[in-house]
Amino acid sequence: MENDLSVLVLHRAELHECLLAAVRPDLVRTGATVVDVAQGKSSATVSYRTDHENEGVLTAALVVGADGIRSRVRGSVLPEAGAPRYAGWTPTDGDDGLRIYRDADLFHGPLLQGLRGVVVREPARLVAQCRLTDTPLGGGGWAAGLHSPVLGDVVLQVASVLGVWHLGAGCLPLSVGSVELFAPIPDGSPFRVTAEDLRPTAGGVTVSATVTDPRGRVLQRWRDVGAVSTPDMSERFAEAVRRWNGATR
Repeated sequence: MENDLSVLVLHRAELHECLLAAVRPDLVRTGATVVDVAQGKSSATVSYRTDHENEGVLTAALVVGADGIRSRVRGSVLPEAGAPRYAGWTPTDGDDGLRIYRDADLFHGPLLQGLRGVVVREPARLVAQCRLTDTPLGGGGWAAGLHSPVLGDVVLQVASVLGVWHLGAGCLPLSVGSVELFAPIPDGSPFRVTAEDLRPTAGGVTVSATVTDPRGRVLQRWRDVGAVSTPDMSERFAEAVRRWNGATR
């Protein structure tokens, strides 16, 4: 259905200025915390406490509860709702992630193609839906209880793709600042990698990546993944894709 609705994006400070300009200064209370909201038949009363521990009440025909995820207003009006909780995410393929390999943004062959979907693509942020069956390398060498080199490589792939899209050229991971391993990446099951905090460097980019499961639980954090690019890297990627693509036909 067509309409004249549009989206306006503005900084929160600008929104504050607009709201303040619409009311008299003596009606504004700053430094106050809502304690309770009581509903009447035709009005609502807000009890609040100031930073100096002074208490006060305000009565109005309408109260708008715009006080964040841990809203005191919601807790007073809907006490049965309980505390907020993260509902997790539903596994979805998103945009075709395997196209990244076919288009030679990455060079990896079928056994290492774990980036299955692009859920969010922004100039400095990529959220990827991933899934890959673990393949032990060298008889299990380089693996540990919380780390699989094959599944960990998927994290580096997502970080590299963000660099590829930023630079418009092939990009390879060269270094990792630090890794926090809280739980292993699931073998053969969906997980997400969020690559963000992109910082251009002299020869490429630096990116940080977070791995989560469908419940939103953080499994691993890879900080300061350094990826580099060379003038001929894109053509080398394309040649690798031509080789494995020909081998799988």
